[in-house]
Amino acid sequence: MLYSFLQTVRTDQGVNHIGNMFYNDFKLNELGDFGEFITERPDLLTVISDGIKYESHIQTNTRMNIEISGPITKFSQVHLDPFSKGRQNAEDIAFAMAYKAFKMVLGKNWRPISLHVPGFSIDPITHIVSTKDTNIVFGASYYHWFFETAQLSHKNLSMTEAKELSYHGLSNLSGHIQLLLNSLTEGYIPTRRDFSGFLNLSESTIVRTLNTEGTTYLRLLQKHLFLKTLDLMHDEKLQISEISLKLGYANTPNFIRAFKKWTNTTPERYRNQIL
Repeated sequence: MLYSFLQTVRTDQGVNHIGNMFYNDFKLNELGDFGEFITERPDLLTVISDGIKYESHIQTNTRMNIEISGPITKFSQVHLDPFSKGRQNAEDIAFAMAYKAFKMVLGKNWRPISLHVPGFSIDPITHIVSTKDTNIVFGASYYHWFFETAQLSHKNLSMTEAKELSYHGLSNLSGHIQLLLNSLTEGYIPTRRDFSGFLNLSESTIVRTLNTEGTTYLRLLQKHLFLKTLDLMHDEKLQISEISLKLGYANTPNFIRAFKKWTNTTPERYRNQIL
């Protein structure tokens, strides 16, 4: 239904690339309650996380995601339906919306480290992306781009000072950290110092804020590693040593010691009980 509607709009308006039209003619805060909600988020991480959380308000067939690899983060948009002209229209609109959200937070002069686009033509994004100073890679399966992880903590430049101040009173740092932990690439265990850089907060501020929320960074990290371990344990094809590597442990014995602290048993015995 949506795809047919978008194709009809494109035909009636005589528009070759609907993403360009959408980017030029619409503001995020004009897209109903959800658009207003997103434009009021305090920083890039919250914009992305709330966008992922409520993505069904945008398009039910789209999956947004971020993957953090140390100082570099990947943002992606994947459409689940088979390719069609209608899906291409929806892809272009979703890209225009997301790219506009990044510029809303980071400023009009922001550029990604690299932008990967479907197909081999620049035409669908000519009004959206500055082609002269943007590293564009063609032939991707879906729209995605890479940017500096430190920009996740960048304050939303479109917000008023009053809104920014109200944000600092919220106790949601643990939620931000959990989102970032779930977005990490395999084989990487971040330190509190890493998160200090990700969030542009001092380590003492992280400790103090998490304490007011009744938790600690170590507790959040251990919970994340434990839950991820349980998920990997159900894959019979994975050896214990492979699970250890995927989690980011320096060696298997360190992982086994950690697992014993969590469960009072070894990974092998636990797996024998559940499989």
